[in-house]
Amino acid sequence: MAPTVTVHRPRLRVLGHSVTMVPKLEFCGHLVDAEGIHTVEDKVDALVKAPAPTSVHQLRSYLGLLNYYNKFLPDLAHTLFPLHKLLEKHSRWDWSAKCQHAFESSKRKLLASRMLVHYDLQKPLTLACDASPYGLGAVLSHILPDGSEKPVAFASRSLTKTESNYSQIDKEALALIWAIRKFHLYLYGREFTILTDHKPLLQIFSPDKGISQTTAARLQRYALFLGAYSYRIQYRSHDDNANADAMSRLTELPLESTPSVKSCRYTTSHLLTSREIAAHTVKDTLLTNVLTFIRDGWPATVSQEHEPYYRKRMELFVKDNCVLWGDRVVIPKTLQRHILDLLHTGHPGTTRMKQKARGYVWWPNIDADITAYVNACVGCAQTARDPPRGCIQPWTWPTVPWFRLHLDFAGPIRGQTFLIIIDAHSKWPEVIPVTQLTTKATVAILLHLFASFGYPREIVTDNGAQFTSQEFQSFVTVHNIKHKLTAPYHPATNGQAERFVQTFKNYFKASVAVTSQRSISPQQLDSFLFTYRTTPHATTGTTPAELMLGRQPWTAFDMLRPQTVHEHVLQSQEKMVKSKESPVFATHQEVWTRSYGSANTRWLPATVAESLGPKMYRVRLEDGSITRRHVDQLRSRSRVPEPLTSPTLRGPVSTSNASEDIWNGVWVDSETLDSSPVGICDSGSEVPPDPSVPSLTPPVDLSSNPTASNTPPAGGRPQRHRRPPDRLLLQERIRDFRRSSRRAQKDVDDDLAPQFSSED
Repeated sequence: MAPTVTVHRPRLRVLGHSVTMVPKLEFCGHLVDAEGIHTVEDKVDALVKAPAPTSVHQLRSYLGLLNYYNKFLPDLAHTLFPLHKLLEKHSRWDWSAKCQHAFESSKRKLLASRMLVHYDLQKPLTLACDASPYGLGAVLSHILPDGSEKPVAFASRSLTKTESNYSQIDKEALALIWAIRKFHLYLYGREFTILTDHKPLLQIFSPDKGISQTTAARLQRYALFLGAYSYRIQYRSHDDNANADAMSRLTELPLESTPSVKSCRYTTSHLLTSREIAAHTVKDTLLTNVLTFIRDGWPATVSQEHEPYYRKRMELFVKDNCVLWGDRVVIPKTLQRHILDLLHTGHPGTTRMKQKARGYVWWPNIDADITAYVNACVGCAQTARDPPRGCIQPWTWPTVPWFRLHLDFAGPIRGQTFLIIIDAHSKWPEVIPVTQLTTKATVAILLHLFASFGYPREIVTDNGAQFTSQEFQSFVTVHNIKHKLTAPYHPATNGQAERFVQTFKNYFKASVAVTSQRSISPQQLDSFLFTYRTTPHATTGTTPAELMLGRQPWTAFDMLRPQTVHEHVLQSQEKMVKSKESPVFATHQEVWTRSYGSANTRWLPATVAESLGPKMYRVRLEDGSITRRHVDQLRSRSRVPEPLTSPTLRGPVSTSNASEDIWNGVWVDSETLDSSPVGICDSGSEVPPDPSVPSLTPPVDLSSNPTASNTPPAGGRPQRHRRPPDRLLLQERIRDFRRSSRRAQKDVDDDLAPQFSSED
């Protein structure tokens, strides 16, 4: 740095590209002078003379140059809304009248752009915010000494699809929070005034008033964010808030008419008929054999696949080349999937599908196929209820205090947030008010506690950002503390801390109802902690103070002698364990896992990667991502087998060692059955066999097996001795009781008769 300006100027000229000591300067497309910042005329002329875009590429070039001057253009997002719609994915290029109107409006705004004054730390600063159905707008301004308001910068953006569904109060609050984040470098560390045309925000975000507990969670988070800034909030009417409210003052563009639809065409599944079933039955190898057996007689030896039909052979008959079991049609393999689709029309459950199927159709293992079909249905999985709660897996009770700690945040409660710390052994609670929900503040609190009680061996927390950050992981690693995280969206895993949070909230709800205080005082907090620590806990049977400190603090009450601590813990854990066992999932098993990222998709298909414990699993989704899930967040999933066009035969099942068989409930000889095959006609009555049709079963010689004549066939009536049932013969017992009563009455009368006669 030169000592004087005269010496300094020659040094600057050496650079060749520097300009100094001039009244105005063009820099990076802007004209800067003593009054403020202006647009460059030639740049503006290039935009004004630009023709209407004819492609997406030309439109992006125009918008890119226009956005360079967005700080000069109020409500730019709302004006360009029709143009932004053309840039959406899968959007068809259609330069409509609305697009042309938006294109011309953006040029007029650029020509009418005003000067932006320089930012000054000494001048009062205001931030005007407003929201419309399509976008957000904000104006950062200075209040000059003459009382006039000059803009420092403009900002605007469009609403996302989700934000456009917000209520009006949420949109206005979003505009306020977004504007503060946008101008954070101008606002942080100094006082400023927020101007809004939505009066309810004055009560909710006023720095002099606490936010109500009944306020929506989103607004409560906004209030916590505003706590880092020094501001005042004021109401300004629509007319006075013209800069930020310009988006709601624009002339509405004409809406394109939507043609009315008077009719809708839809398609349904192809309806099956008995003729189609008969045609597929003839083509099915398995059912073709069954047809032959029904007409010509069943052989003594059948294959494994024929066995389900063999067990029902007395009830099977043929009608128009369709096999029927009673009133139920036997469906060929190639049509079973189509029948399942028909049964599942309207997405009924497993029970209703089985009930409907039992009146019309049958095939082997139909119930299992229905269960697998419903279990694999994506639509049913998304709308199904959560699986039943698995039995509770209690945490192992530490034998010493301060071995395992459970951490959680509670609040806001009466405008305050607290860090909750519970000792798993003694149930000793620590409640610390916090003003910053950061990892640094959390670690500082823990270090202060560890200075008094020492370092624990384990810490259990949820998946909050304070506990999953790299800073917190480094903290527990340095101090050799094992950090355990609960399953996402499953607070019951950290139940000890969660349960104390509810107790803590209920206590202060009752206290506020009595005292009508707006916040929690330190005296109230100390009183609550002393009462909780000196009251016997339901799990341990003794007070947290006695287990933690080794002595019972003096109180105004003489407590009863508690039972054995370990006995109480075991009894409490036995009550927690339910009779129902939790499901166990194997590695690589296909499951449905609970999804929390989308409101439309509640369950996603996944595969079990590994087991992390009795109740915790690591699962792999179809996109390759891996996440942790509790057993309550998993459901089994199966695949529906594809239909087979040619069934595979298995090994034969022999029934040739039987000398007798059951035919219509009557024992008959095997020789008679084999030599005289009986068919069943369409009406169901027995008919004599056709002599022209040869028998499928050769005659069997029973002489080589002398015991065969006394052996019932497989599947026949058991031959073991059955004891007759001991029935209650009620009528005979009543008659015996009456007879014994009459005899007893007669004996009494005979004893009293001499006494009466002597008195006479």
